[in-house]
Amino acid sequence: MKKAVAGTPYKAKSRGWGRKMKFLLVFFALFLVGSGSAQILYTSQQNASEKEERDAQVTVYDTGSFSGSHHALFLSSYSPTFPTYMDQITGLNQSLYANDMDYDAEYLDSKNYQDDANRDLNYQTLKYRLAHHDPYDVVLAGDDAALSFVERYRNELFKDIPVVFFAVNDRKHARRAVRNPLTTGSIEEQYLQDTIVLAEKLLPKSEKVVEIVDDTKTGMGDQVSMRTIMPMFHNLSFEFLNTSQLSLSQFKEKVASYDDTVILIYACAFEDADGRHYAIPDTVKILNSCAKIPIFRNSSVGIGSGITGGKIYNMTEAAKIAGEQAARIVNDGISPSDIPLYTKSIGTYIFDDQMLEKYGLDKSLLPDGTVLVNMPKSFFRVYRKVLIPASFIAIGFLILLAVLADVYRRQVVFARKLARSEQRLRENSIEAQYAAEHDALTGMKNRYALEKDYPTFLNRETAILFFDVDNFKFFNDMYSHARGDEVLKAFGSILVSHFGEAYSYRYGGDEFLAVLTDTSEEKCLTMAQDCIEALRHLDMDDVVVHPSSSCGYAFGVPAGRADVTEMIRQADVSAFDAKIEDKTHVSGGSFDPKKIAPEKLVSHFRIKAPQDQSDPVTGLPNIAFFIVTAEDLLKNVVDYSRKPVFVFLNVQGFAAYNQANGFRKGDDLLSQIASIIRKYWPNRLLSRVGADHFILMTYDENLTGQLQQLQNNVRRETGVSVQAGIYYNQPGELSNLCCDRAMLACNSIHQDKKRLYAVYDSSLGEMKARQQYIFDHIDEAIAAGHILTYYQPIMDAKTGRICHEEALVRWKDPVFGILSPAAFVPVLEQNHLTALLDLTMLDNVIRDLREKEKAGIRLVPVSINLSRYDFESCDMVEEICDRVDRSGYSRDFFVMEITESAFAKDSNLIRREVSRFREQGFQVWMDDFGSGYSTLNTLQTFEFDVMKIDMQFTKGLTRDSRNYVILSEMIQMADKLGIGTVCEGIETEDQEKILRELGCRQLQGYFFGKPEDLAATILKRLDA
Repeated sequence: MKKAVAGTPYKAKSRGWGRKMKFLLVFFALFLVGSGSAQILYTSQQNASEKEERDAQVTVYDTGSFSGSHHALFLSSYSPTFPTYMDQITGLNQSLYANDMDYDAEYLDSKNYQDDANRDLNYQTLKYRLAHHDPYDVVLAGDDAALSFVERYRNELFKDIPVVFFAVNDRKHARRAVRNPLTTGSIEEQYLQDTIVLAEKLLPKSEKVVEIVDDTKTGMGDQVSMRTIMPMFHNLSFEFLNTSQLSLSQFKEKVASYDDTVILIYACAFEDADGRHYAIPDTVKILNSCAKIPIFRNSSVGIGSGITGGKIYNMTEAAKIAGEQAARIVNDGISPSDIPLYTKSIGTYIFDDQMLEKYGLDKSLLPDGTVLVNMPKSFFRVYRKVLIPASFIAIGFLILLAVLADVYRRQVVFARKLARSEQRLRENSIEAQYAAEHDALTGMKNRYALEKDYPTFLNRETAILFFDVDNFKFFNDMYSHARGDEVLKAFGSILVSHFGEAYSYRYGGDEFLAVLTDTSEEKCLTMAQDCIEALRHLDMDDVVVHPSSSCGYAFGVPAGRADVTEMIRQADVSAFDAKIEDKTHVSGGSFDPKKIAPEKLVSHFRIKAPQDQSDPVTGLPNIAFFIVTAEDLLKNVVDYSRKPVFVFLNVQGFAAYNQANGFRKGDDLLSQIASIIRKYWPNRLLSRVGADHFILMTYDENLTGQLQQLQNNVRRETGVSVQAGIYYNQPGELSNLCCDRAMLACNSIHQDKKRLYAVYDSSLGEMKARQQYIFDHIDEAIAAGHILTYYQPIMDAKTGRICHEEALVRWKDPVFGILSPAAFVPVLEQNHLTALLDLTMLDNVIRDLREKEKAGIRLVPVSINLSRYDFESCDMVEEICDRVDRSGYSRDFFVMEITESAFAKDSNLIRREVSRFREQGFQVWMDDFGSGYSTLNTLQTFEFDVMKIDMQFTKGLTRDSRNYVILSEMIQMADKLGIGTVCEGIETEDQEKILRELGCRQLQGYFFGKPEDLAATILKRLDA
């Protein structure tokens, strides 16, 4: 105790330890501040580095950093700056690199440049690069534009190369594409139905769905997708808000008028009625400025920037699947035709948390697994690295202020850039409009501007003058193209000085057109001769030339656009007449639709094919020019008493010749064959079609004899041979139809090398036309409600009452009337489209159950027929469960019928799906039991609830027949196995009695009732 009171040394030691502890605490605090600051600095530098790497990846992505054993070409519809580009690249890298494949990428940039010039530039670029590159093993086409490009130039650029496409919106286009045995791929599922279903829950007052679309190819595909699902929502009306038909102000006003009774879906809006084009971020910003309700979308682009959300197509997974399909084709040798069109769901729900809060939407209604962006972060989560010790708080505030200052600076910079971009966009729009309406060489108006000016010519005295510079090709070749351009510009200036800039046009090549209104024919002639005379006195700087021109004119009062077009054509023909016959170089007269002589017109159309519509190899008109010209000839010129005929010519052995001698020799061969054909038909319309095909329009003047002479000449001079398909045109038939039928006739003898020609017969086209019609119109039929549901009763053998009904499909077509299932179901099965049909039948059954319930009749279970192809196209069990559960009816009211043949052909798949149906509470019936497959083996292998005995066993059924014994054993066997029985095809009272005696539980057939529509079914049930 004394030591404790008087022991000063102890106190001094205690204070010393206190100072040391304070020093240690300060040092520790400084250490924490220093280490925290270093950590913050390191984190900031790391984030900046990662951002630079991401930006670098978006700007330039080196697809050549990996070298594999096989090479693919990725053809992107867009550019590397498009929002979903990196998702596609990520998916391709994951699948291709893992399978020892590398790839090159080419970009069509179709969103920014949608015109023919961009397509032609891409074609020329690819043509050059493919000619100087090793052949690719497979082509990957991303999105609709890339698939269309591949199909357009398939024979020229991608012949015999497998093609795998993905992210294609147009379902029809995708199904047509996979009919090519070298093509497969996947559809970009829009998930519109899922998005609308969820939007209904989030907006309980909703009464209408409005989809924002445009008239681009993507927009048209979005409209088709929406129309396909519209019948599934009976309580909603639908409307399309088409930006291509609205100005920007009209669009904003319309969007601002919508209230919470509207589900607003943004599909695409790349253009407006004023010709302006918008990127997706521009459209999102516009929508945010005027919308008062949530905006839904089934694309990830825009979510996080003002779009509320929706179910999104997983682009990375789609690209990965496409790469795996390509690897199966290249590495495993699997044919694309053996890889079915991929339509399974790969979607994810993505929503913007800020938008959900803004519009007061209930987040608990979102499905499990929904991804939320723009989630609020807690204070601790944001600043957890600066909360220990206290000094971190000050540093955190400084960092926050610095970040806010930087954000403000970026916003100011962004606003300035945006203003400059909008100004450039307006200036570019004006320049683009001017460029679209004016010729680049002369500065004169072009054909497009001429067509826009048509209304100003109507119902007034109008003179149309068509000028053609004489012998311009010779002049061009003699003095150079530059001199030729000077002549064209000079002549354009002459016309503008005489007729004014408003009504002077460069029509194409060396052709010009001028229009005079409210004038006389004499003045028209005088001004035409003045222009021709001025051109004759044209002097170049260092070359003395006096070019001449021919002029044709038509004078009259056009009543409509067709009259203006006819006057231009007459003036064109008159210019040709003036060039050949008229020494004054001016020819024409009053407007008369019947003025043109047939033979002159035929010759004229052959000679006057513009350079941009001619085949570069043979010099013949291309197919586009041929179709239009032939159409005009058929309407106005052709003498049907001379039997007009279309002849499709196929050069046999051309591919082998090309392979053996090279493309240049092949081109020379085609040019030589074209010259030989022209010798036999010098004044008829002839065109090259595709690689080694020609199409000819002529009269039947010893046609078969001429074909034989042609064959002999071609064989003698070239060593190859030709085959021909012949179609005789009938009045009113379109030229493209005639070409198709001539080609069909030629293809019918392709395997018979000894036959020279075949004449089209209606039997060749009827089946193909009907099948094609069904394939092309199934989506339309579903959307328009043409798929009907008929019901046939199934009776309880003990009580005699209706216990079930079978739903049977009919197609009420506006062209062919009522189609039976035998007419269209095989076509749909061949193209793997039965899932669409069978799900539509399920929707119809649900709708009809409500009508039956309203009518007050007793509801009985309904059996629905399913095809085995349903299970290859989608998850049929999930689709049916979803639709039935949303209907509010018990699953007991729905029975699934699957034919015995389906069990036999794909046993593993069907066994799995049948088990899933039964686990989900649905009964499964085997249809057509005993119809010729492994019946007993099916009973042993599969578990199902009821077997429907095929009607072949009830035909001619008596107690003394062999069928009686077979049916007796079948029914007893089913009873012992615990399986119910239904006998089909009962038509007599005796058959009914026998089957009751044998113990069959349920009976079906015409004896009890034929299949009838809903109205007749309800009426009969009410009368019973």
